[in-house]
Amino acid sequence: MEVFNSTCFSVSTSAHSPPIESMMRIVLFDSDKSLIDLLAERSKKCGVTLDVFADVELAFAAVKESPDSVDVVLISREMPSGAETGFALTKMLRADQRTLEVPFIVLSSQLKNTDFALHQKSED
Repeated sequence: MEVFNSTCFSVSTSAHSPPIESMMRIVLFDSDKSLIDLLAERSKKCGVTLDVFADVELAFAAVKESPDSVDVVLISREMPSGAETGFALTKMLRADQRTLEVPFIVLSSQLKNTDFALHQKSED
């Protein structure tokens, strides 16, 4: 499991200006290295803290530990064979009172109507 803490500071035009700390925290549940690299690079430019997890239990624990500090959870539906899917994480987030209100977005390159129906059931 890799965790990327890409808290970054904005670039200032003045050499004496203090850095601006991260304004947003995103938790990403994914294992796609190219997406992780892209989001890590973009988040640094935008002053976003990005925490990346490929393990559903670790991702859930990170959100549960401080749900008020998480602005959004990006959840990959597709994971390597044998790994928990993103739908498992959505169910965990909605089943716990501490994480019930944390917003999430399910990412997929292969989403089908049957998958959407499965996700809708996790919202019930």
